[in-house]
Amino acid sequence: MTVVYACCSSGRSKKFCQKTLATLSRGGFKGTLWLCVPFEEVETYSEALDADNKNRISITLIGAKKGLVNQRKHIRDMLPDRQQILFMD
Repeated sequence: MTVVYACCSSGRSKKFCQKTLATLSRGGFKGTLWLCVPFEEVETYSEALDADNKNRISITLIGAKKGLVNQRKHIRDMLPDRQQILFMD
């Protein structure tokens, strides 16, 4: 079973692109990143990713209830039992 790489974020769409994605790219990240954000911020993150994903990292954008605990639970609930998840916060 492959590892799922996940990151939860809120209120920092531009910084996420400029800092987090740039760091992952410099580090040689090649997988797909599951990015979980509050439902009300999905459009903002989608626009920022479209405009600024110079690093060309594959991203699966997911909406969830606001709050880190809620976002992590939402990702865990979407995946099969025993799925290995690496949360990058």
